[in-house]
Amino acid sequence: MKQLRWIGLSIVLALTTVVYSEHFHGAFHIDDIHTIINNAYIRDLGYISQFFTDGTTSSSLPANQTYRPVLTTTLAIDYHLGGGTADTLAFHITSFIIFLCLGLCLFLLSRAIYYQADARHAGVIAVFAAGWFMLHPLSAEAVCYIIQRGDVLAAFFVVLALLLYVSSPLSRRFYLYLIPMVLGILSKPIAVVFPLLLLAYILLFEQKKTGVARALPWSQVVVAMIVAIGTGLLVYAMTPATYQPSGGDAWLYRFTQPYVLGFYFVEWFAPLWLAADHGAQVFESPFLVEALVGYLFIALLVVAIIFATRRECARPIAFGLAWYLIANLTTSWISLGEVATDHRMFFPSIGLAIAVSWAIYLLVDALGHRFKAVKVAHYVAGGICTIGLLGYAYGAYQRTLVWQTEESLWSDAVAKYPKSANAHLSYGLALLQRKALPEAEKQFAEVLRLKPAYAMANLDMGIVKHEQGKDNESGQYLKYAVESGGDECPPCYYYYAMYLNQVGQTDSAIRYLYAAYRLSAANVEGRELLMELLYKQYRTEELRKVAGEVLAVSPGDSRARYYQGLITAAPAATSVPATAESYLNLSGQAYREGRYQDCIDNAQKALALKPDFAEGYNNLAAASNKLGKYADAAAAAQKALKLDPQSRFARINLDAAERGLMAGAK
Repeated sequence: MKQLRWIGLSIVLALTTVVYSEHFHGAFHIDDIHTIINNAYIRDLGYISQFFTDGTTSSSLPANQTYRPVLTTTLAIDYHLGGGTADTLAFHITSFIIFLCLGLCLFLLSRAIYYQADARHAGVIAVFAAGWFMLHPLSAEAVCYIIQRGDVLAAFFVVLALLLYVSSPLSRRFYLYLIPMVLGILSKPIAVVFPLLLLAYILLFEQKKTGVARALPWSQVVVAMIVAIGTGLLVYAMTPATYQPSGGDAWLYRFTQPYVLGFYFVEWFAPLWLAADHGAQVFESPFLVEALVGYLFIALLVVAIIFATRRECARPIAFGLAWYLIANLTTSWISLGEVATDHRMFFPSIGLAIAVSWAIYLLVDALGHRFKAVKVAHYVAGGICTIGLLGYAYGAYQRTLVWQTEESLWSDAVAKYPKSANAHLSYGLALLQRKALPEAEKQFAEVLRLKPAYAMANLDMGIVKHEQGKDNESGQYLKYAVESGGDECPPCYYYYAMYLNQVGQTDSAIRYLYAAYRLSAANVEGRELLMELLYKQYRTEELRKVAGEVLAVSPGDSRARYYQGLITAAPAATSVPATAESYLNLSGQAYREGRYQDCIDNAQKALALKPDFAEGYNNLAAASNKLGKYADAAAAAQKALKLDPQSRFARINLDAAERGLMAGAK
């Protein structure tokens, strides 16, 4: 039997690897953008110590900045190992390895729990429980979504902590199991419920060993509670004041959660409605029919737990169901922006895997004894369960394919939840990325129909209008995005500044870029454009200061170093133009004054002195566009991008040139 369970576990781990084989190059999604792609802090391993002292390092968006230093540290290491964000492979490998370790620990924990109720088949049922959890499509919602590694880490550390308590007397004696608990809380605060899980285990299983309630190891629970509360208070104190989990009514959110938990419970058995966003809203009243259904579900679950505690052999069921309720406490109590998201089920579903797997075993065993065919019942049930696991594995594989790209992820969400504004918004962004402008505009229009004051929707509609050459409409949408988003939307300031600069209002553009920079110094795009415009406007001292501040945040920032070099190389204002940089300055001044041919002439002089000067080609492209020389503009912009792939103005100039060429072809 021992050999069988280890063979079974090996098969589960191998099958899990096959199921997730297509996900290793899956795209960045949603919160990955502001926590990884646009977060300058994770680009330098030298900031690891600061992750533990400054919560603003977790994200480039102030409203999303939280204190999760262990999670942020792993992302920074992946960024370093993977050579940036051009490929997601390193990020996905790390998450998957943690997931496999979690599966192994879950098997060991389940086996230890089942053994105390019925030692005969504890190992085999533990393999099934671990397999059901790992091959369940719900798990893909956290494993494929890189930033939700926080869920995977927190679950792993909680399971490891409880496993150490259950299996290691040394760990129990010296409270070593509290170390993974603390690491879990510092990965994501959902792990703060560990002491309650420990208490549930002690009440259900330790009493059998001691025989009397007062002999229970209460000190273990008390110490765990003190450490968990202390770590939780640290997380609360270190979370920036800018963090805004939700702006809605907290109590209505809480009254909604019982129904959400019931929905999650149904999804465990029939994961047919999985999506990146459900578009669920808080109930308008705690007395709605749906709310009452939720209360009834919680009541029935509590009754089931109490009933299962009465029989020693059924206590793993009680423990698993208690786990499900306890693990949902934090996300049910703290009012979050999204009422329901499937990745939140990752941690609680461990309890369902433990409870339901054991319930199936007890039912099959009881039927086998009743009909005097125990072995037959076990074999038949084993075959049915194997087929069921393969079915769930296929569903998980399909979810990994859905998570491959932004477009596949959000087209799936829109199809399942057409009233979700977030789903339409994200689907529109995916369409915008591949220049499907009419389709993207349709999605953003639907978002604005559902939520007219949604800042990000106005921002994205402004971008679409710009891509369509409708700059006046674009400016209106971008301005409203800034007004409606306020301090919570630094990207709104950035894109409005881009618009203002394009229409010649460079000073206003710089003001908005300063606002974006002050809101989020870690936002890469905004600070790069600010430095570019300061350089073009000869605001040398301001540029020197901003570049210095950027290098203080990101010492390896290539753009800041680039502009520092230009400042050093540029001649004084009274000097005779004799360098590539000084000719570039004259070229920029001519462009701003509308002397586009002079702009081209001076840019060519700069390039004669410095042939690899990306800024010179960029000025050539901009002025050529103004003169209608779109072929020349496109060629110059392509050379600029080849020399400096990060240049946003080069991309803008190339897009304008291509639109001009297309219009001429028509």
